[in-house]
Amino acid sequence: MVPRRAAPRVAGQAVCWDETGHAAGRLPAEVVVTAWRDAAHGALAVARGHQVVMAPHTATYFDYRQSEDPGEPPRGPVTTLEDVYRFDPLAGGLPVAAGTGPGVLGTQAQLWTEHAPTPGHVRYLAFPRLCAPAERAWSPPGRGYADFHQRLTGHLDRLRALHALPKERIRFAGALGVSGKTVP
Repeated sequence: MVPRRAAPRVAGQAVCWDETGHAAGRLPAEVVVTAWRDAAHGALAVARGHQVVMAPHTATYFDYRQSEDPGEPPRGPVTTLEDVYRFDPLAGGLPVAAGTGPGVLGTQAQLWTEHAPTPGHVRYLAFPRLCAPAERAWSPPGRGYADFHQRLTGHLDRLRALHALPKERIRFAGALGVSGKTVP
């Protein structure tokens, strides 16, 4: 008789937003913390032994306005392409997570769609800003915004060919005070 082996267990990974991780000693070390409020919360979570996804809203929330133009979304601070590019998830010497040890796992961008009613609005908010964290996360240190902006010029043609960019300037209802239109 051949002994039967138990099937290997596949465990899920718990991930929480940073406000869950503020009570020292209450959050198990194996829980990954997503630092959305600011990078300091991510640094605190790493110091407490957690792996962290760095996602501070001032650089990674793409539902925020891209400029002061009156046609932008009706709420939120301005987060420009340059703001997104200049965010460094390892700022202050944070370590990269190795194995299950504490450190930064990476970064992510968020795009909440309650004020983006169509796919065109979503494309407008996401691109080209999504190109900035992609380059920062996957490139060696030392690249600058001016060089990124120059590389982006050629990449915009690819994004247009993929229909990732809206064909025309998108206006957001509520941002211009359009009569009869409201924003949820």
